Amino acid sequence: MSRRTLEFIPLTHPLEPTSAVVVGPTTPPSELRVNESVVPRDEVALYAEAFKDEAVAPELLAAEGRHGESCVIHEWTLSDRSEERRMRRESPAAHRNAQPIALALRAVLPDVGRVLEVPCGSGVHSAKLSAAFPNLDWLPADLDPEALASTTLWLDEGSARLQAPQHLDVTQLPWKLDPVDVVLAVNLIHAAPPQVTPGLVRGAAMALNPGGVLVLYGPFRESGELCASNIAFEINYLQQTDPRWGVRELDDVTALAATVGLIRESRIEMPANNLLVVFRRRDVSTTSDVG
Repeated sequence: MSRRTLEFIPLTHPLEPTSAVVVGPTTPPSELRVNESVVPRDEVALYAEAFKDEAVAPELLAAEGRHGESCVIHEWTLSDRSEERRMRRESPAAHRNAQPIALALRAVLPDVGRVLEVPCGSGVHSAKLSAAFPNLDWLPADLDPEALASTTLWLDEGSARLQAPQHLDVTQLPWKLDPVDVVLAVNLIHAAPPQVTPGLVRGAAMALNPGGVLVLYGPFRESGELCASNIAFEINYLQQTDPRWGVRELDDVTALAATVGLIRESRIEMPANNLLVVFRRRDVSTTSDVG
C-alpha cells in the first residue's frame, strides 16, 4: 500500500482519484482535529484510513471549524486492497456512540421481537446493537447499495439474529416488509431531505405492530433553540453537503407523529448534544404527557 506524508495543503491542490480527504479546521502545525479531539499528526494515518468511506463524518468537524479551510491527504493503491476490505466501511462515530445508544435502548426495546434499523449505513451499528440485544431479530435496511454491501460484510460480527440488509426507501409507502416491533433511525432525519421525515414517520406507523416504537437518535431543535455545536454542525457539514439537510424541530416531528398514532413517550439526553426520542404506536385518540 503506497502512502503519502500527511500534511496541511490548500483544498485547491489536485487530488489523485484514490485519495481520501479529511477536512478539518486550521490547527497548529503539529496537530489535526479529528472526531472533535486533537490528536498528534503522526497518529492521523490511523484515522484517515477509517474515514476514507465516510467523506466528512458528522462528528469530524470541530464545533468551531470552518469548512474547507485545510485538509489532509492519505493516498493508497486500490489494487493493494482486497475487494472485501474496500467495500466494508468503517465509522469511528458509530463505534463510539454504539454503547451509549445500547444503554439507552435497554429501557425501550422489548425482550423479544423484530427491529428494523434504517438506515444501516456502514453496518457498524447493525453488528454492535444486534449483539447487545441477541434475542431480537435485527433487520438492517438502507437506500444506498454501497451501505447494503458494507453492512453485509459486518454480519459475522453481529448476533445470530442479525439478518441480511434489505433495500428500503422510506419515502416509498407502504414499506414492503413484514410488521416489526421497533423502527430505529439513527442520524437520519437531519441528514436527509425534508420529505424523509414524514416518510419515515408514516411508514413506521404502518409497519409497527400495536404497541411498537419508533426510536429516533440525533440532534434536534427544541422550541426553536439549537446549541452552538449543533449550529456549527448544521452550517459546516449538513448544509455544505446538501442545502436541504438540517436539524429538525422536535415539536414538529412530535406533532406529525401524533397524527398517525405515534405518541411521544420519552426524550433521553445523549452525549454530544444528541437526543434519543421514543414514539409508541397507540390509537390516534390516545393522549400522553410529552414533556
